[in-house]
Amino acid sequence: MATLANTFEQLHRDLAVALVACRADPSNHAVHSLRTSTRRVEALSRKVLEEHPRALRLRGKLEEALDELRKVRRAAGRVRDLDVQRMLIVEVAADVRASGSIAQRKDLDEDCAELDDVLRRRRKRAAERFLEVLEDAEPRLERALDRISGEMEDLHGTSTLKTARNLVLRSSLELNDMSSESLHCYRKRIKAARYLAEMQGSSPVARRLANQLKKILNEIGRWHDLKLLAQAAKALLGKQAILTGSIREERDRALQRAIDAAGSNASAEKLISAGITTYRYTAIVRHSSVRTPAR
Repeated sequence: MATLANTFEQLHRDLAVALVACRADPSNHAVHSLRTSTRRVEALSRKVLEEHPRALRLRGKLEEALDELRKVRRAAGRVRDLDVQRMLIVEVAADVRASGSIAQRKDLDEDCAELDDVLRRRRKRAAERFLEVLEDAEPRLERALDRISGEMEDLHGTSTLKTARNLVLRSSLELNDMSSESLHCYRKRIKAARYLAEMQGSSPVARRLANQLKKILNEIGRWHDLKLLAQAAKALLGKQAILTGSIREERDRALQRAIDAAGSNASAEKLISAGITTYRYTAIVRHSSVRTPAR
């Protein structure tokens, strides 16, 4: 099993590659890879902070790195959100075209062109801002990360799989309802669990847990992306536009799928089979219904 220091060094190398790629061209793929890399480093750093509260010198360096990582991730996130929203326009529109009338298709095409053009321009500005943040934060981030690996050499702690299990359990117990706000918070928490489980990829149990969490995250993430797109479409096109209505309907369907993924007995059983056992796990399935968002 890799040590904390070795795992951290590998994540640092992956992050460095992603940073170089984004500086050269903040493409869809490059930005997505960078966001993932920052989250992996953040997940391991927070694990170390939680398990070694008395490692004061290391704590300061980790907190400095986390601060810079957060800036980079959030700037990249604004770019990534717009990339995903533009892809969703194409997907939703294709479904409408398959069943709509000729008149509806014409209106739909106009809506798509108008909304995509606005999002494209927003993406350009967000990418420019992202590169500015990167230029400012990267030197401090690299200095902080360079100083951390050596400090981890003598640290020992629980496996990343065990930390991932505990994080999923805590997150599930804190999922007190199935509102959209609670679901989004749950998604953010179990992202770290997924990345930690993936760090122990040689374990079949860890792989099963990571794969199941990924499925849940994909469902919740799709709903959240559609929620943001629905807001943008309503603001630009109005709530009566064909595209706005179609996005809204798909958002509501995605919300129900997200709830099913996070809260169904089937999902709970799959997670339990991956090694998570607690008599209180059913907290995640307390609520089986949810109000759809106001239209």
